[in-house]
Amino acid sequence: MQMGLFCASKGSILFTEPTHSSGCGRQIGGAQMLRAHFAAICVTLPLWQGPAVAAIGVKVDANTNIYMSGRATRFDDKATFEVWVTHPANMAAVSNGLLQGVDPLSGNRARSRWKSDYPMAAYLASFVVTEWSRRTDTYTGFGANMPVEFWVFPESFVSWGPGMDRVVPMLTALSSAYGQYPFAAEKYGIAQFTWNGGMEHQTMSTMNSFGLTLIAHELGHQWWGDNVTCATWNHIWLNEGFASYCEYLAIEKLPAIFSPTTASSFMQSVHTNVMSVANGSVYVPDASVYD
Repeated sequence: MQMGLFCASKGSILFTEPTHSSGCGRQIGGAQMLRAHFAAICVTLPLWQGPAVAAIGVKVDANTNIYMSGRATRFDDKATFEVWVTHPANMAAVSNGLLQGVDPLSGNRARSRWKSDYPMAAYLASFVVTEWSRRTDTYTGFGANMPVEFWVFPESFVSWGPGMDRVVPMLTALSSAYGQYPFAAEKYGIAQFTWNGGMEHQTMSTMNSFGLTLIAHELGHQWWGDNVTCATWNHIWLNEGFASYCEYLAIEKLPAIFSPTTASSFMQSVHTNVMSVANGSVYVPDASVYD
């Protein structure tokens, strides 16, 4: 897979022609299949003056110059996003929000256009491109009628099936605790990627495995981290603390799914692990370590 060139257009940043390859991949049938995952890729912003908006992939300065950077250092300037990705026609691109269309292009290419109307912190933007096996469930809790999308590597699709079955019940359980899933007018989705662990990209989490507590953790971030976001990286413990609590909450509300693990035994194991550390703080004194 090749990733795209960033260009500015009327205050928006769109992916256009591919310019370089991603560095992550695996072997498929003797051929190298590159899988691209790019976190925080574009923003739709009014033209404004001030500090650069930084993201896990991109910075945009006051003159709409675009260049690579680190994670976002400002969370008080959320924006709506539109992502266009040009990719090989035999692949599909998945991103935040809703798919607006896929345009056929010359040279066995296609352009996928995604858009989210929910304001989002720049570090939560994402796209993933590869060949997929797909599944779509429907979440209907509390009056919703929302697609729950799974974009999974073909070789993982069968093994991920039991975990996929658990996502809608978890959506219902967490919505009963915190109020309706905050992006119910668009979607919740999970895309597989090759990094370790998971990441709570808004409306589309990315994961490299499908453990039940990881599913609950990244889903919980949609409320805590995505919809409600800490003010600075110093307080990232708020995002992560609530998401970790969501693991416990899911076990408490859905005991049959997590058996034989119980909520009390899970909480005790977490306490034991935390107290085994001699010192430390949930507060991050030097937020620059995340920049």
